[in-house]
Amino acid sequence: YFMDATGSAPLSGASYLRAGRRVLRPDAVIYLPTQVQGFALANDRVALARSHGTADGELEFWQSPLNGLPRTVSLPGGYTTSGWSLATKERVVRIPSGTEDLEWQPPHLLIAFESGAQEYRDDWRGRGALIEDRVMFLELP
Repeated sequence: YFMDATGSAPLSGASYLRAGRRVLRPDAVIYLPTQVQGFALANDRVALARSHGTADGELEFWQSPLNGLPRTVSLPGGYTTSGWSLATKERVVRIPSGTEDLEWQPPHLLIAFESGAQEYRDDWRGRGALIEDRVMFLELP
């Protein structure tokens, strides 16, 4: 959704019905691979956090697809929007298990981990997982 200057509200309130519930209509769509827990877009890059339970996760960096031509995506109610697919993966980095959320605040990428939640710690430690209970700041070029 395209957001206001504060980042707290969508610019458009356009909506449609889905499974009997009114939902916001997306301004644009980026198709993602499976097992993505976190997504961040900044300038010409996309970062994805892919999680595999207690196994190590991956942090993937892709070229932004927004520089290419979009395709038309059909939405319920006869609506359409623009859509892009990721095409060029630049790098994959292994990271601790339980990656959950990404936020890009250039030059830093912030990563939060669900393994840091008190609810998961004992179970995950018993399975040999690394528990990361802090937000990780990565400085990227």
